[in-house]
Amino acid sequence: MAEALTFSNPSEGLAYLKMLVNGRPADPFNMKLMPRETGNPAGIEAIKESFYLKHGSNREEVEVVIMTKYKLK
Repeated sequence: MAEALTFSNPSEGLAYLKMLVNGRPADPFNMKLMPRETGNPAGIEAIKESFYLKHGSNREEVEVVIMTKYKLK
Protein backbone atom coordinates (compact mmCIF):
# COMPACT_ATOMS: atom_id res chain seq x y z
CA MET A 1 0.00 0.00 0.00
CA ALA A 2 2.86 2.40 0.78
CA GLU A 3 4.33 1.89 -2.69
CA ALA A 4 1.02 2.73 -4.37
CA LEU A 5 0.77 5.89 -2.30
CA THR A 6 4.34 6.86 -3.24
CA PHE A 7 3.58 6.22 -6.92
CA SER A 8 0.44 8.34 -7.02
CA ASN A 9 1.71 11.13 -4.77
CA PRO A 10 5.54 11.40 -4.94
CA SER A 11 7.38 13.74 -2.61
CA GLU A 12 8.80 17.04 -3.78
CA GLY A 13 12.07 16.44 -5.60
CA LEU A 14 11.34 12.79 -6.42
CA ALA A 15 10.16 11.27 -9.71
CA TYR A 16 8.98 7.82 -10.75
CA LEU A 17 10.19 7.02 -14.27
CA LYS A 18 9.09 4.37 -16.75
CA MET A 19 10.87 4.40 -20.10
CA LEU A 20 11.58 2.44 -23.27
CA VAL A 21 15.10 1.21 -24.02
CA ASN A 22 15.67 0.00 -27.58
CA GLY A 23 11.89 -0.13 -28.03
CA ARG A 24 11.29 -2.33 -24.98
CA PRO A 25 9.93 -1.31 -21.59
CA ALA A 26 12.64 -1.06 -18.93
CA ASP A 27 12.07 -1.59 -15.23
CA PRO A 28 10.60 1.55 -13.63
CA PHE A 29 12.72 3.38 -11.11
CA ASN A 30 12.69 6.34 -8.72
CA MET A 31 15.05 9.25 -9.05
CA LYS A 32 15.85 12.32 -7.00
CA LEU A 33 15.58 15.61 -8.89
CA MET A 34 17.96 18.52 -8.57
CA PRO A 35 16.57 21.42 -6.51
CA ARG A 36 15.00 24.25 -8.49
CA GLU A 37 17.00 27.41 -8.99
CA THR A 38 15.26 30.43 -7.54
CA GLY A 39 16.59 32.90 -10.10
CA ASN A 40 16.79 36.65 -9.82
CA PRO A 41 13.31 38.25 -9.69
CA ALA A 42 14.76 41.67 -10.52
CA GLY A 43 16.20 40.38 -13.78
CA ILE A 44 12.94 38.82 -15.02
CA GLU A 45 11.51 42.09 -16.33
CA ALA A 46 14.78 42.89 -18.12
CA ILE A 47 14.70 39.49 -19.82
CA LYS A 48 11.05 39.94 -20.84
CA GLU A 49 11.79 43.38 -22.29
CA SER A 50 14.83 42.09 -24.18
CA PHE A 51 12.79 39.18 -25.61
CA TYR A 52 9.97 41.52 -26.65
CA LEU A 53 12.36 43.92 -28.38
CA LYS A 54 13.98 41.07 -30.30
CA HIS A 55 10.93 38.93 -31.13
CA GLY A 56 7.84 41.04 -30.44
CA SER A 57 5.52 42.39 -33.12
CA ASN A 58 2.56 44.72 -33.18
CA ARG A 59 -0.65 42.68 -32.93
CA GLU A 60 -2.40 44.57 -35.73
CA GLU A 61 0.52 43.95 -38.11
CA VAL A 62 0.51 40.23 -37.30
CA GLU A 63 -3.26 40.01 -37.86
CA VAL A 64 -2.93 41.71 -41.27
CA VAL A 65 -0.23 39.22 -42.29
CA ILE A 66 -2.42 36.29 -41.18
CA MET A 67 -5.49 37.65 -42.94
CA THR A 68 -3.50 38.24 -46.13
CA LYS A 69 -1.88 34.80 -46.02
CA TYR A 70 -5.16 32.96 -45.58
CA LYS A 71 -7.21 35.51 -47.55
CA LEU A 72 -9.77 35.85 -44.79
CA LYS A 73 -10.80 39.39 -45.74
